[in-house]
Amino acid sequence: HRLASARLGVVRFFAAPRVCDDCNKAIGAFGENRFCRECDFDLCASCYQERCSRDQAHVNARKKVGESIMQNWYNLDTVHSALIAARCDVARLFAEEDAQGPAAPETMVSRERFVSIVSELVSGDTDSAGEMYNCIVRYLEEQGLDRTSRESDDLKVSELAEALRIVDARELAS
Repeated sequence: HRLASARLGVVRFFAAPRVCDDCNKAIGAFGENRFCRECDFDLCASCYQERCSRDQAHVNARKKVGESIMQNWYNLDTVHSALIAARCDVARLFAEEDAQGPAAPETMVSRERFVSIVSELVSGDTDSAGEMYNCIVRYLEEQGLDRTSRESDDLKVSELAEALRIVDARELAS
């Protein structure tokens, strides 16, 4: 219920003294308090302000989390759009510089190498490239990839190719 605001006044104070349900202190006759008669719940002004401050801090923290999530989605969309626009062949993208053809499916790609290569596609945006790598790792773990037996956080080219595979919606419908 929504808490009502009132001063007890001398008559009501002596007739039915009220105690703050948070700090257990008596609420003075002329002190501002918040209450819900239906729940028999009372808060002194100090505890009410403290709760308001905590609530506002919680709202602000959740807002920051939401903004961070939105930024991550923007970063992922930026990288994804660049990969689509480049008609990216993942095996060729992550081939060693001196290689004649595409990288072998078992070739390992470190996070640093991934970020270096992908950030070039998005105007040097290493944050977006790094977030894409993190997203790929989460996706592969959700798909059941067991990374615990590996010595490093590197990903195979075949894993990157699967995670970055773009499927035409018309193919899914058939």
